[in-house]
Amino acid sequence: MPDALVEFAAGAGEGIDIIVNSAGYFWDAPLHHMTDEQFQAMIDIHLLAPFRLCRAAAPYFRDAGRAEAKEGTPRYRKIVNVTSLAASFGPPGAGNYAAAKAGLIGLTKTLASEWGPSNVNVNAVAFGVIQTRFGAPQSAQQTIQVGGREIVLGVPDKTLAAMGFDPTEERDMFAPRPMFGSALGRTGTIQEAADAILWLASPLSNFVTGQVIPVSGGARGGLS
Repeated sequence: MPDALVEFAAGAGEGIDIIVNSAGYFWDAPLHHMTDEQFQAMIDIHLLAPFRLCRAAAPYFRDAGRAEAKEGTPRYRKIVNVTSLAASFGPPGAGNYAAAKAGLIGLTKTLASEWGPSNVNVNAVAFGVIQTRFGAPQSAQQTIQVGGREIVLGVPDKTLAAMGFDPTEERDMFAPRPMFGSALGRTGTIQEAADAILWLASPLSNFVTGQVIPVSGGARGGLS
């Protein structure tokens, strides 16, 4: 599937210049109650899928870049991986998610080293709390279908309450909300998350690679 996807995208234009690995969700449980299926699901979507897409794109990134460098016509290409502060802080109930996101950081740094000579910038954004449906209260009944199974999205109401949020509050789930422990004093928006990715995908970041950029409003921990 990743090979076919990359081939289709490359065939629709003149190769590929940017990959953003941002697909994902979380499926929480305490480790002593977590199933193999839950743990593997997070590895598959947050780590294995980005690895397979990057590997499939090697001819259009690594190989093409090396040929251009030899010809003296360098062309920068970009890979942006979406990780999370959870990789560093290990929030309770999200051991599978944190492990997968931590693995993505290692993949980012290795790929940056291997493909640097091909002028491929490989970086990651580590999101804090961004106001998406994944960060909404579970009581909001947001779900996703994965492999024929319906997964309840969102953060447990008890967890939100422990973070100082009122899970019963009626509000726009995409609007920023006050947040204790954040230097800016609030959560982030989808637009702010996208802006960070846009910078790393643009020529403005041509001399930046192998980096993990926190996009968290100065928060010390949290989930994206």
